[in-house]
Amino acid sequence: MISKQSNMEPCSIYRTTMKTVTFRKKSAYKPLVLAVEQASRILLCLGEGDRFKMRLTDICKQVGIHKSKGHTILNTLIKFELVEKDPHRSGDVGQGVLNIIEARLEQH
Repeated sequence: MISKQSNMEPCSIYRTTMKTVTFRKKSAYKPLVLAVEQASRILLCLGEGDRFKMRLTDICKQVGIHKSKGHTILNTLIKFELVEKDPHRSGDVGQGVLNIIEARLEQH
């Protein structure tokens, strides 16, 4: 028998008491792809002002990523000619970025 002071609602079918609990899962959907975001931040970092040529350690500190992650991203950007690596081991904006800029300027 259910007491009138109870916080539980009666279940009419089974004549027992049930507590209603709703669980909501957090969505796993993220609106950004982390690696693309990090690669973009590296490109923006290399393109800022007087910091065109930067060493891996400096880039990673500026962007806020671990050196191993920065190395992997930079190697990928080098493969697609978005970043160039000079003999002094510093990175610079690559020909691929310049081609994108040139194509964009030709459209206007």
